[in-house]
Amino acid sequence: MKIYHFDTLVSTQDTAKEFLADGKTLPFAVIADMQTGGRGRGGNQWVSGKGNLFTSIVIPLQNIPVQHVGQYSFLTAVALMDCLADYGVADAVNKWPNDILVERKKIAGILLESNIAPDALLNALIIGLGVNLVSAPEGAISLHHYDELLSDEAGSFLSKLINHLEENLDILKQSGFAPIREKWLSKAHGLGNFIKVRLPRETFHGEFVGLDEEGALLVNVDGHPRKVYSGDVFFE
Repeated sequence: MKIYHFDTLVSTQDTAKEFLADGKTLPFAVIADMQTGGRGRGGNQWVSGKGNLFTSIVIPLQNIPVQHVGQYSFLTAVALMDCLADYGVADAVNKWPNDILVERKKIAGILLESNIAPDALLNALIIGLGVNLVSAPEGAISLHHYDELLSDEAGSFLSKLINHLEENLDILKQSGFAPIREKWLSKAHGLGNFIKVRLPRETFHGEFVGLDEEGALLVNVDGHPRKVYSGDVFFE
């Protein structure tokens, strides 16, 4: 996979979109030492401390139903978990829908953006990733905090991550989403616990019982299953 490296960018997501529009060969990755306008889910700012990983990986999509695009967020989380395990981080957990936690603190986040071709079909997926390698904002955690002997630079971490991503893409292609989902759930934060779900027009409580084939959160509410595709989730 071709990797484009920059000292400073506004956002690796924006540059990845520009490269995609320019016809760069897929797949490819964009990495920056610094971001001045990094963003996370819901337009939130991603604090971009120097030395951390800021990257966007662009992969081609073929005949993927729109409702299945969310599967790639969980696949990416599994690849991240595999990569963190390479560094001895065995207690990381997945927080729905797109965060990785260590010691209940955020160490990484994922942002997916689809690219739609002129024929209105999905043709590529931009996977944005931020990983706190050497520093973290207040309330978060870095890999350096977990492993003070960390010496790898962001580029090396990215190379290992790409390998794990490609391994899991092969699993998805050969065996479908089920093994990815099971692996994600095996490290799911709050599975089996009661949670609060806040949607634009309502808030409800229930038991987090799993994921469906589209990556929706499955919540048992008074014996009745509900699917949550997007919203704010609070673990009690």
